[in-house]
Amino acid sequence: MKNLIRIIIVSIVFTQLTSCGYTRTEDDKFPEMAAFPDHSNDKISIKSTSMRIDTIYTTSNNELMGYVEILDTDRYSKKVIAKFDKNLNILDSVSVSGNTFVNKRGQFYRYNEKGELERFDHINATPVLIPEHPFNGEKFKEDLEKELAKNGPFATHKFPDSLSYQIAMKNDSLSYHRAADAFEKQVLSDLLCVKNTLGTTFLTYANHEYQISNLPRPLWDSAYGDRKTCHEMLSEYLECDRAKKYITDYRNHIKITDQAVTGNGSSGGNHFVFGSFYTKGFEYYELEIEGQVTTFKNYGNVVGSHRVTSRKLPGTNMYLIDVKGDMYDYPVTYIATLID
Repeated sequence: MKNLIRIIIVSIVFTQLTSCGYTRTEDDKFPEMAAFPDHSNDKISIKSTSMRIDTIYTTSNNELMGYVEILDTDRYSKKVIAKFDKNLNILDSVSVSGNTFVNKRGQFYRYNEKGELERFDHINATPVLIPEHPFNGEKFKEDLEKELAKNGPFATHKFPDSLSYQIAMKNDSLSYHRAADAFEKQVLSDLLCVKNTLGTTFLTYANHEYQISNLPRPLWDSAYGDRKTCHEMLSEYLECDRAKKYITDYRNHIKITDQAVTGNGSSGGNHFVFGSFYTKGFEYYELEIEGQVTTFKNYGNVVGSHRVTSRKLPGTNMYLIDVKGDMYDYPVTYIATLID
């Protein structure tokens, strides 16, 4: 009877574990295989760039530019917009707060140390501050609503206090629609295109560029009626021309040939309730460059997630090898080439 109870308890526990994502474990299947960035073929070179290379663009000036996170000796990253040569050596860079819009001429944007938004017309340029659009929709609506409450058709003194809520809604609606009319005339008129980057909307006109954030909004959604919001009106404008992506071959030239779950990590839960589990272990890879094949393994979380991926540089036999980082690891880009 005791053995039967043990079996039942073990079965229940195992069922609970597997339902939370727990996976049976095994040993490393290929203990002698090289661990990335080491690998098996000495005719292929795989070297770290000590940075994570994000999207790379080619501008109308035939320059390569891109967003890069450079890893320093203390494993902190510095985010930059970089100018590259054809071998992806950084020729120059500008510190930025995050990935930003790069247009076809190579212009880009950033917040400076004072928190001001500025545009670089090229990577060596003196930055130009981007002013806020002179139309402040929030203030326009707020001032108009106050005036309507005093002297408008629904001025609050004309009605009993019991109708104050309904009167406030009326003035909210009137002030919003008049502010939206002004928005269409003062903001949308002659607008060429829109950029959304760094959490900010940029408006481009023939001879000016503005940032805009203070769009008029009513307090009650009912005030919109059938009218589009100002945000929706802006979203219908074309996005300004981005620089073209330099790398367009995102096919994965690295394939997983096998995998082994050697452990389970856990998150959440307590003494009484199981949390969720995630796998830890090895992915075994194969990379081929012009007939030369190399193999390696990579250890980390979430086995089978393809932690090592590749991008081919146009017109070359060079590959960018991107390695995802785990919780406390920094993702790094490597370059793989044939050795002459």
